Amino acid sequence: MSLFNRLLIIATILGMLLPGPGIALAGFALVPLSLSMFFSLIASKQKVGLKLTGIKNGLIYSYLFLTGSLLLASLFVPPELREGLIMYAIFPPAIGVLVVGRHWGGNTSEVFVFQLLAYALSVILVPVAALLLLGGEVDATTILIQLALAFILPGAFSFFVEVKNKDRAADVSGVFLAALFYIMIAKSQPWILGNWAELAIYIVPLTALNVVIGYIAYRLSKDPDATLYALLKNGGAAAAVSIGIFPPAAIAMLSAKTLMDVGLILGFGRLWDKKKA
Repeated sequence: MSLFNRLLIIATILGMLLPGPGIALAGFALVPLSLSMFFSLIASKQKVGLKLTGIKNGLIYSYLFLTGSLLLASLFVPPELREGLIMYAIFPPAIGVLVVGRHWGGNTSEVFVFQLLAYALSVILVPVAALLLLGGEVDATTILIQLALAFILPGAFSFFVEVKNKDRAADVSGVFLAALFYIMIAKSQPWILGNWAELAIYIVPLTALNVVIGYIAYRLSKDPDATLYALLKNGGAAAAVSIGIFPPAAIAMLSAKTLMDVGLILGFGRLWDKKKA
């Protein structure tokens, strides 16, 4: 099990057993998110060039396949959980696509270019999509400002930093992301304890749907990057932006979905291990 997966499990346990500090830090959730983004970007920095194949795969598998299927599924989810699922669905692919894709044999230069475009455009597209899909329940201006702080600033600073040990930088990014996950779990802990059965009723079929979408992407593309696009959104970023806007139920949905994503990575990773064998 990777360091990040272990950290995520520890963060989950601490968030459930010792939520107080995480609840107190909820207003600062953008700090670990921004730092995680920064270290993840410098850990995965590549030469920038126009890669149409990577852009095509990102649009098809991350947005058409994954976003489309999750938005359709949200129609069958209760309103208090729907907000979290929609926020997850409209965010760009997880930065982890770069890190995991490298281990699976993906084309990191193509992914890097698409990620840059997706995150830059998300500053506008996510607030607009949230406003259209959730209406008056969201403050689009607040989301825009938070995304600029979380994505644009770390991205700009990352261009001026070079590191020799990219694996160490990726580990540091994982530490900050685990800190964010602890805040997510702690913030939603009271709701999870009182409504865990309701959450399980919806998160299990959603995970099954994600498995089907990911496997279809795998069969169609035979490409690790396309498969990851069909599996992972940046649930941590979605939660950090949502904490001050949506109720605990929405954050609980984001927390559960992000935790299930770890299982998806472990499960689908075996497909690529078999191909390498």
